[in-house]
Amino acid sequence: MRLVVTAGGTGGHIYPALAVAQAAMAQAAAEAILFVGAARGLEGTLVPAHGFDIRLLPLERMRGMSLPAQMKGLACLGVSLPMAARILKEFRADVVLGLGGYASAPAMIAAAGMGIPTVLCEQNTIPGSTNRFLSKVVRKVCVSFPMSSGYFPAWKVVLTGNPVRTEIAAARGLRKPSAEQFRVLVLGGSQGAQFLNTTVARGLADFVHRHPDVTVVHQAGEGRLAEVEAAYAGAPRVEILEYVEDMASQLAAASIVVGRAGATTIAELTAVGVPAILIPFPFATDNHQLANAREMERTGGGLVFEQASFNEDRLLDELERLRKDRAALAAMEVASAGLGVCDAAARVLDVARGKA
Repeated sequence: MRLVVTAGGTGGHIYPALAVAQAAMAQAAAEAILFVGAARGLEGTLVPAHGFDIRLLPLERMRGMSLPAQMKGLACLGVSLPMAARILKEFRADVVLGLGGYASAPAMIAAAGMGIPTVLCEQNTIPGSTNRFLSKVVRKVCVSFPMSSGYFPAWKVVLTGNPVRTEIAAARGLRKPSAEQFRVLVLGGSQGAQFLNTTVARGLADFVHRHPDVTVVHQAGEGRLAEVEAAYAGAPRVEILEYVEDMASQLAAASIVVGRAGATTIAELTAVGVPAILIPFPFATDNHQLANAREMERTGGGLVFEQASFNEDRLLDELERLRKDRAALAAMEVASAGLGVCDAAARVLDVARGKA
């Protein structure tokens, strides 16, 4: 099988795509793998760093942008469609797998028009506009949450879970949070989150000062170290990272995560079995992060704090409760792990190979 994987924009789309590619390599299921993405997305650096080839298209985001930006985006899409078709023809693609975001549209549309089998993955509880459109032309749709099924033609839907990288899935067996230390891992997604970097960080600085057994690791996002350092103002036992290179090790060691609620974040937390306090990004399309977070809260693996009504004292009270009540924290850990699907990448690969 000659597999084309198309995804991009943010880590939330790219990392599940890499997970499927890793599974294909591990199973010797693909003769060749090629990624297709957007020139301005993270995929241009992340994909080659993981050892895969990628072709980049001159795409621009359209949804939520100004009218001139949308017109530019349409023009870029028009240019990218024939480019994508030429890439698929030259690569001799047998199947095209799309993992969401505007970067996946040209290759998926071109493949459908060329009669190449196509499979779409929807990571979020509420699908975005690109995936809703693409679902009309693809062969199968893989979903991460049962509630997503209602947005797509029922005969196309396969519940697979959201793919996580091999090292993330393996971290469940390595998870050994310290009984003596309370380690808080703050995750704002691949681009960081200003609210977590300022308001939440200031609260955690106070928490660290009060408790010598508390440590914090805070992922700031590219170019955002200064704002996080200012928020913690020299608080002890705080490690600030622009980007988390070894997410598996950080998740294995964390007592709890405080973070946003992107689909890939939820998938990685639950694959490893990490409890979480989730503060969904309130301006995500269709407020899908809140819906994602509620799924984790419903099973008992997480707690949801909405940004609009955020109360710093309540956050610190919950952290204090869980710091003292390790049995409650352990119950959240079990619930988180119960929601995780560690073999989602293999399941998606089976769909791409026509075995599911």
